[in-house]
Amino acid sequence: MAHFIFYFFILGFATAYFFIEGLHLLSARKFRFQHILGWIFLWWVLMSFKDILLGLTLWLDETVSRTIYFMDGCSAVTYIILFMEISSPGWVTRRRVLLLGLPFLLFVAGAFVTSAPWLQWIYTIFFVTLTLYYIVLSTKNTIRYTKHLRSHYSNTDYTDISWLWAIGAILVVMLLLWLIVSSFNNPWLDGSYYVLMILFWQIVMVHVKKIDHIQQFNIQQMCQDEEKEEQLLSIKPTPKSYPFAGEMERMIKQEQLYLNPELSVSDLVVRLCTNRTYISSYFSEVLHITFYEYINQMRIRQGSLPLMRRHPEYTLEHISEQSGFRSLSTFRRAFIKETGMSPMEYKKKRMTADPWE
Repeated sequence: MAHFIFYFFILGFATAYFFIEGLHLLSARKFRFQHILGWIFLWWVLMSFKDILLGLTLWLDETVSRTIYFMDGCSAVTYIILFMEISSPGWVTRRRVLLLGLPFLLFVAGAFVTSAPWLQWIYTIFFVTLTLYYIVLSTKNTIRYTKHLRSHYSNTDYTDISWLWAIGAILVVMLLLWLIVSSFNNPWLDGSYYVLMILFWQIVMVHVKKIDHIQQFNIQQMCQDEEKEEQLLSIKPTPKSYPFAGEMERMIKQEQLYLNPELSVSDLVVRLCTNRTYISSYFSEVLHITFYEYINQMRIRQGSLPLMRRHPEYTLEHISEQSGFRSLSTFRRAFIKETGMSPMEYKKKRMTADPWE
């Protein structure tokens, strides 16, 4: 009895969670992706409510359970939409959604026609392969996007999507658990799967609300434009020269450009009368560091450390803000990378000499 109470409680909570959040996302319509996410959540309302009905009526019916297995696989489309739309804004279209869903619908129709075991095996292989393929594809897109982001921007707090790798790992665990749950009608396992799924989508919600979707879309477009520019340069290679070498470093340091939390490569392009590709190439091939790392390094060396020596009474939040950081978490990560210790540890030691100056 306890396992059924657990099962129905979790599914009831999941249904309410997806329904409330889904309606909220659809009513807000602040950004395109939030609207898409709202429809995804309403899909999961149907899936969780379906499992409630299954548990109340036909839990032990093998034919129904097999058909439900094929229907559940359709949910892979929601994960594919999630990963592809975040890693490539604008990827999701009605046509793509229909093409993705069509094979799943054909398999569901096939489940009504035949109960042959081979159909379920083929479906399982198709489901897992397709999902993993799009996880890998979105990972490649994320790596490309993140590389561009760190090569052109000093602040990535509201445009970073590297968290996709973490939820990708969670999704793999969820897939394995789903395959186990589908093989054994166990309320504890099914309830545990829904707990993990709610956690998965809540993590997504937290990160999605932080993303500046408009800026992310613009960055994605710039990334594609730069790739085309690099392809043209590779067709007609020209000797690389950097007339701004030395001048750029001097300008960043003496004019304290690093204190601008929104500093980007585009700002340097205007000042140095060059292009984004050359500046990015200079950082990677000559300085052997990304623009993001270089600016944060300057913020720590020229901003944070001197401030902490001269004003030990300042709070970390104030030091972070005065050094050009938009968030305390980014400041902490940059500080640890540069000094090997946390800002609080550094503050407690009250260092009087700064070897990085």
